[in-house]
Amino acid sequence: SKVAAFACSVASVAVLTLSASAAKLDVNKDNYDLKDGVVNIVATKVELSLEDLKAANYEVDYDFDIQGNTGFGPSGMKLVYPSTLTRVKVDDEIAVLGAVGDKLDPYITENANDEKDGKTPNVSSGSTKLKNVTIDGTLFTTRFKLPETAKAGDTFEMKVMVDKFLDADNHAVAYNALDGYIKIIGETTAAT
Repeated sequence: SKVAAFACSVASVAVLTLSASAAKLDVNKDNYDLKDGVVNIVATKVELSLEDLKAANYEVDYDFDIQGNTGFGPSGMKLVYPSTLTRVKVDDEIAVLGAVGDKLDPYITENANDEKDGKTPNVSSGSTKLKNVTIDGTLFTTRFKLPETAKAGDTFEMKVMVDKFLDADNHAVAYNALDGYIKIIGETTAAT
């Protein structure tokens, strides 16, 4: 897989494989309200047990996907995550590109939580590529560390924000932004 890292407007590309230390689970892609005839921009819905999370040192690899792709090129999308999560770099990279990312060749940026300037933590993907990409799959995978205070029943909401979504001729492309989450499943205990 290619990895794109963005710094000072210069994109660098390297080969990277995610290490096995983070939880990476199969995600049921049928669990979404996908719409026909539009590009579905999907923040995945990940559910895992507290035991699996602890075994992975509270780290989760998280996919940002494109489904039902009718074709797009120049774009700007964000995966907005809760400030209680920490983005973890893998081999100094922000994200690993998936099949869609390999074709789109985007730049990936990170906006960490900085309360003094009011920025929302997010991982952004942008592209100025003037050729339409028409395949479905993962745009990028990024890694998060969940708080060690996480417990069964906790849900960490992931939001999709779209700045621009165009085809190669700079026409707007219809899209459906689908938010996701990381949810810890299992028995919850009532406070006593």
